[in-house]
Amino acid sequence: MNPTVNTHASESLPLNDIHLPDAIGLWPPAIGWWLLLLSTVIVLVLLYIAWQKYQKKWRYRRSALQQLQQCYQQFHNDDIDTQQALDTMLALLKRTAMTAYPLAPIASLTGKPWLALLNQQTHKPCFTGDLAQTIILLQYQADSEADIKTLYHACQQWIQYHKPQYQAKLSPEVPA
Repeated sequence: MNPTVNTHASESLPLNDIHLPDAIGLWPPAIGWWLLLLSTVIVLVLLYIAWQKYQKKWRYRRSALQQLQQCYQQFHNDDIDTQQALDTMLALLKRTAMTAYPLAPIASLTGKPWLALLNQQTHKPCFTGDLAQTIILLQYQADSEADIKTLYHACQQWIQYHKPQYQAKLSPEVPA
């Protein structure tokens, strides 16, 4: 082998430098990224719609709790007396129940049937014992000595934890 022949042959060949391909660009993305973006947007829209429905569905509870808190605060500030606080809380409870269960015969119920219906709608009855007697006996009497703090907590518990669906089976005490 002659080294001069190889050198001369390589110089006479028309070889160019090696050119690397351009780097892969970020745009336009591959189809997988478009599908991921689309599915993310769909999930976010569905979550927003579900959140809006949830907010609308439980708006009456938040409003009732706020009104109950205002009534209790007025009672503590001596802006209203015991009878006014009792009447306001029970009226608020009835309005809340009528909103929660529009098909139930709530407007016509009073006394024991009314309290029985309220107690049916929670896992743990809120209106029993002395509180139930207070509501039944002192609701329509002037100068009542009701325990407003106990009534407040019972109303608060009922508003927060009543079942969202009206239970059609009524106890024997509740007229259908």
